[in-house]
Amino acid sequence: MRKYTSVLFAFVLFITLLGFNANSASATNCAPGDLFSSATGQPCSGTKMEVNGGADSSEDGDVLKFNDLLKNGFAIGSKGDDVRMLQQFLRDLGYYLGKIDGNYGKRTARAVKDFQDDNDITAPPVPPIVIEDPCKIRPDLSFCKPQSSYPVISGISGPQSLKINEAGTWVVKASDSSGRSLAYSVVWGDEYYKTTQNSLSAPMAREQVATFTHSYMQAGTYTPIFTVTNDAGQITQASLSVSVGGTNYYSSVSVLSPNGGEYLQKGATQTITWQDNSTTTCPKGANCISVKLYDIKLVAYNPSCTSQACPDYHITSRIIASSVYGYSYDWSIPNCTTSKPCSSNFEVGTGAYTIQICQSGTAICDSSDSYFKVIPAILTNNPPKIVSSTIQATILAEQSASFNFTATDLENDDLSWSVDWGDYAKYSGIYGTSGGSTGIACPVGGVKQNGTNYNFSPSYTWASVGNYEVTVSVSDCRGGTDSLKFRVNVSSTKVYNLSIDTPSPLPNATVGTSYKVAIDASGGTLPVGYNSNGYNWSVSSGYLPYGLSLSSSDHGMVITGTPTMYGIFHFSLTASFNSSITGFQSATKEFILAVDSGTTKRSF
Repeated sequence: MRKYTSVLFAFVLFITLLGFNANSASATNCAPGDLFSSATGQPCSGTKMEVNGGADSSEDGDVLKFNDLLKNGFAIGSKGDDVRMLQQFLRDLGYYLGKIDGNYGKRTARAVKDFQDDNDITAPPVPPIVIEDPCKIRPDLSFCKPQSSYPVISGISGPQSLKINEAGTWVVKASDSSGRSLAYSVVWGDEYYKTTQNSLSAPMAREQVATFTHSYMQAGTYTPIFTVTNDAGQITQASLSVSVGGTNYYSSVSVLSPNGGEYLQKGATQTITWQDNSTTTCPKGANCISVKLYDIKLVAYNPSCTSQACPDYHITSRIIASSVYGYSYDWSIPNCTTSKPCSSNFEVGTGAYTIQICQSGTAICDSSDSYFKVIPAILTNNPPKIVSSTIQATILAEQSASFNFTATDLENDDLSWSVDWGDYAKYSGIYGTSGGSTGIACPVGGVKQNGTNYNFSPSYTWASVGNYEVTVSVSDCRGGTDSLKFRVNVSSTKVYNLSIDTPSPLPNATVGTSYKVAIDASGGTLPVGYNSNGYNWSVSSGYLPYGLSLSSSDHGMVITGTPTMYGIFHFSLTASFNSSITGFQSATKEFILAVDSGTTKRSF
């Protein structure tokens, strides 16, 4: 009658022998009086699997044992030592291959069914199954508590369709017949943390209202779950469906600062700024007065949870200011202490936050792009200290010179650097002018505490030879500064050997005929800004033939014109220049120029 093959029977026998060894080995895991080991589920030493007065090797005896083991009846989920004995009985006969855990599950039920089929037990010996009242097992289940005292959600109003990033506002109305205070929370469906938005602490039997505002960053269908809890811990929930379309919602309001990444110190003043690109039209001839006011809210920030076990975050939002006119607001960050309690503002704990700004009475809002941090007030501040410097030994005019400076700060503040190079051309790493810098600007209303920018490596080029006083300054953005002054000598190693290279005598000229000859200077490198005709040329002795003169051209200096008198002329030309790098340099050369009459050719 059995459906198992001989191979399976051999396998089961092998498992049974293993179970016998495990049973014997596990006796040390048994407490006095235990029938089964708490570690392995196997019978303890001395536990006998005899039913109805002893073992019976016949099939009829197995059936009797089976019926006796099931006399109390089992249902899926039943647990106990009687289930363990049944599992051990079925395992010994090769019907049950699972763990002896005392849990009547599907595998145990299947083994029972197989035994009944093999032994032609058509009428189940198990009496009708009685399902226990779940409230006796789990009295903490919500439906096991008296319903009369639970909060009642009487209505939820709000949008059921939004655009991406469009803010929606939902109003939840609830009451408690016992007059208990109510707390409201919502899980929006796009995060894994709970947001406690409103808590009414005074017992009120009348209807209570909570308002929630949220925007979704991705398209999809979401099911926000609104929860109302009274002070007895009794919970009532309600939800609705919100469809978010694929079109980005455009908000005319835009938060400028703080917009993420700032560190705001408690007790300091932070200027909150924003802009609004909305326009208001007024009919011609009408007397329109349109003043936009804004509400500013501080929202605590917690990162999204992506694991299965998420913390129970409680994110609060508080109004900083309402009906603000203009596009900025100076917020004094509270620093409440016992000696200095907060009188007109709420306490703000250290941590991460964002700012939300809305047009008053509307859902036109914007929030900080990322979170900023509120840090503790620091009563004393140690200034930064410049601890080392590397200054280039030889500095030449018109050549870039490199420097390196290192500073430290006991509070691990970020540092900002600037340099006065001494030639009335200030260079600051803050604004990123030429020369290279790792400097950063101080954050408005706060301080960074990341310990960055401790090294500063600027470079600079002096245009002229001279001795300059350089001042390097470092700031920790909280009033602490240090500076280093030193002098640099800027010199020149360039050699400018000026010479006039045009040979003499010059080519002959003829009276009445146009004449032009180039006079070239060379032999040195001109300073920056000079070219071949950048020298100062002059006739230093003698004179040029009548009708001729010195003139500059793209290729240098030339003698040009139309001679009016013949003869042989002797004169000297001088080329010179003066710079702060090389000083005054000049070169002089004597020339001879013959001018023919047109009928007689002059020669030397």
